[in-house]
Amino acid sequence: MTGSILTPRYRTAGLFLLLAAVWGGTYPAVTVGLESFPPILYAALRLDVGAAILVLYVGRTQDYWRPRNPRDWAAVLAGGLLTLAGYSILQNVGQETVPSAIAAVLTGLIPILTIGFAKVFLPEETFGLTERIGVGFGFLGLAVITRPDPANLLSGNTVGQVVLVLAAASFALGGVLTQRADAEMPFPSRTAWAMVVGAAFTHLASLASPSESVSLVRVSVGGLLGLAY
Repeated sequence: MTGSILTPRYRTAGLFLLLAAVWGGTYPAVTVGLESFPPILYAALRLDVGAAILVLYVGRTQDYWRPRNPRDWAAVLAGGLLTLAGYSILQNVGQETVPSAIAAVLTGLIPILTIGFAKVFLPEETFGLTERIGVGFGFLGLAVITRPDPANLLSGNTVGQVVLVLAAASFALGGVLTQRADAEMPFPSRTAWAMVVGAAFTHLASLASPSESVSLVRVSVGGLLGLAY
């Protein structure tokens, strides 16, 4: 009886640690990739890869594989434009001037900002004293690690950190609005279509950027490995 109760807990904890390790490796991979690709185009190409894999996957495994109603589309658009495109673009732009370790730490703002957005858009969500104390410690920890200096507010590093905070905000807001949509579409299918929307929007953003061009791509082993990761 005890083993049957504890096993799911250990499994969940193990999967969470695996996710943290894989996601944490994203930031060094982005830094490496930015040496070969313009930041927005790099984000678009990464979303292209994800979209291609996920669309093939849901096409083979899901009966409910495409949006069927306005709520599905609302979730897909929120996820594609904010959680994926907005986050990826801002994350890559920010990491041009901010070390990957600091970028990873600033990602810790996502759950903190999610609570704030949920208070606005999901009023039925309740947060007790423990959650509020956790948010406070989260902000304190970020301040200690990033050490904001009023004398350097306009430095490249500080501006990059602000962009990374906006990236976390985009991710958090997209997640909350996706939940608010209350879509019937299964999570894998919703994510696949959000990838498609996010990739398309990010390519348009890259084309619209005066500082980006395919001619700036410098193909390298490191860049390709970063893209594959």
